[in-house]
Amino acid sequence: MPEADEKQTDVKSNATIGFGNVEYVPEVPEEPATSERQGNVTINHSGSPGRPEHFLVDFWLTYSEEFEGIRTSSSFSWKTAVLNLPRNSSFADIERKALDHAAQSFENASSMFVQLMRKTDDPESQT
Repeated sequence: MPEADEKQTDVKSNATIGFGNVEYVPEVPEEPATSERQGNVTINHSGSPGRPEHFLVDFWLTYSEEFEGIRTSSSFSWKTAVLNLPRNSSFADIERKALDHAAQSFENASSMFVQLMRKTDDPESQT
């Protein structure tokens, strides 16, 4: 289980990643929209976009910090999709690619949360 320790000013922090599920999801072919007439009835089928085969990978993330003797801890599940790997790929290859994608997703989410928090500090955004 990967682990990272960091000390900033008087805050001690620790993060861990636990690997969870790896699920294979088969391809679903695209279905085009169709329209069919049966006598005086028209049957419209809107179709569906389909999706490529992929893996869904779950990670269990924990983060804790201690500041002036007070310790807090947060744990949550993070799910990511892995594309462009064959069905018979090793778990190590799948998880490595999933970690790369999850890291980028986590950075994006973190940035969005910071923006949301700043909006709550802005009285103009409360209306």
